[in-house]
Amino acid sequence: MNLSRGTTWGYLVNGTFNGIIGDMLKGLIDFGATPFQFKPERLDAIEYTVQAWVA
Repeated sequence: MNLSRGTTWGYLVNGTFNGIIGDMLKGLIDFGATPFQFKPERLDAIEYTVQAWVA
Protein backbone atom coordinates (compact mmCIF):
# COMPACT_ATOMS: atom_id res chain seq x y z
CA MET A 1 0.00 0.00 0.00
CA ASN A 2 1.29 3.45 -0.89
CA LEU A 3 0.50 6.39 1.35
CA SER A 4 -0.34 9.80 -0.01
CA ARG A 5 -0.98 13.05 1.82
CA GLY A 6 -3.82 15.15 0.47
CA THR A 7 -3.89 18.92 0.59
CA THR A 8 -7.67 19.08 1.13
CA TRP A 9 -10.45 16.63 1.98
CA GLY A 10 -12.41 17.37 -1.16
CA TYR A 11 -14.83 20.08 -2.12
CA LEU A 12 -17.17 20.32 -5.09
CA VAL A 13 -15.81 23.06 -7.37
CA ASN A 14 -17.40 23.68 -10.79
CA GLY A 15 -19.02 20.22 -10.74
CA THR A 16 -15.81 18.32 -9.89
CA PHE A 17 -14.37 17.25 -6.56
CA ASN A 18 -10.83 18.23 -5.66
CA GLY A 19 -8.61 16.88 -2.88
CA ILE A 20 -8.81 13.34 -1.49
CA ILE A 21 -12.34 12.76 -2.77
CA GLY A 22 -11.30 13.88 -6.26
CA ASP A 23 -8.33 11.51 -6.16
CA MET A 24 -10.61 8.62 -5.14
CA LEU A 25 -13.08 9.37 -7.93
CA LYS A 26 -10.24 9.55 -10.49
CA GLY A 27 -8.90 6.17 -9.31
CA LEU A 28 -5.60 7.63 -8.10
CA ILE A 29 -6.19 6.29 -4.57
CA ASP A 30 -8.38 3.47 -3.27
CA PHE A 31 -9.64 4.97 -0.03
CA GLY A 32 -9.26 7.90 2.32
CA ALA A 33 -8.62 7.38 6.01
CA THR A 34 -9.74 10.71 7.36
CA PRO A 35 -12.74 12.02 9.28
CA PHE A 36 -14.71 13.37 6.31
CA GLN A 37 -17.50 15.66 7.39
CA PHE A 38 -20.95 14.62 6.18
CA LYS A 39 -21.95 17.05 3.43
CA PRO A 40 -24.95 16.62 1.11
CA GLU A 41 -22.85 17.04 -2.04
CA ARG A 42 -20.53 14.22 -0.94
CA LEU A 43 -23.27 11.64 -0.31
CA ASP A 44 -23.59 10.70 -3.99
CA ALA A 45 -19.82 10.63 -4.54
CA ILE A 46 -18.42 8.56 -1.64
CA GLU A 47 -19.49 5.92 0.87
CA TYR A 48 -19.05 6.71 4.53
CA THR A 49 -18.25 4.03 7.12
CA VAL A 50 -19.37 3.90 10.72
CA GLN A 51 -17.53 5.71 13.48
CA ALA A 52 -14.36 3.87 14.49
CA TRP A 53 -13.75 5.48 17.88
CA VAL A 54 -15.38 7.71 20.44
CA ALA A 55 -13.43 10.65 21.81
